[in-house]
Amino acid sequence: MGAKYPEREELLTSVKDLNIKIYGWKDWESSPLASYYHGPLNLAESVKAYRCAKICLNTNINPPINGVNAKTFEIAAAGGFQLSDYRKDIDGLFEVGKEIEIFHDPLQFREKVEFYLKNTDLREQIAAAAQSRVMKDHTMGKRVREILNIVR
Repeated sequence: MGAKYPEREELLTSVKDLNIKIYGWKDWESSPLASYYHGPLNLAESVKAYRCAKICLNTNINPPINGVNAKTFEIAAAGGFQLSDYRKDIDGLFEVGKEIEIFHDPLQFREKVEFYLKNTDLREQIAAAAQSRVMKDHTMGKRVREILNIVR
C-alpha cells in the first residue's frame, strides 16, 4: 500500500508470482505491475487490508533513515503481519522476529516472504504480538504524554 517508487517496485516484482495485491497511489497504473494494482483505499479499507493480508510490505523512504514510518504502527495496530526494510530505530520499538520481521536486501525479502507464507502460525503469532505491543507502548496518547513531559 502506498506510492510507487523504484525500490518498492523492485521488491514487488520479485514476488509477483506469489499472488500479490497492490493498493495505493494511481501511479501504479503506469507500472509493469499494473495488473496487480487494485486502486487506493480509504482508512477503513486500509485497516481491513492490513488485517487480512498474509504479509504487508512496509518500505520506508530513501535515502535510508533511522526512524520508522507511521505505517509501522498502523499495520501492527490493525493486527497485520509486516515485513519491513530494516531501520535502526525498529530495534527499540519492536522485538525483531517476535513482533515484527525485517529484511536487509531484495534477496532476503523474497526468502522471508516465501518462509512466512509457509508458516501461518508463526506469522499470526508475530502479528498478534505486534498488535499487543502497539496497544501497550505505541498509542498516540502515549506519544502525546511523552512530548508533554519533554516540553515541561
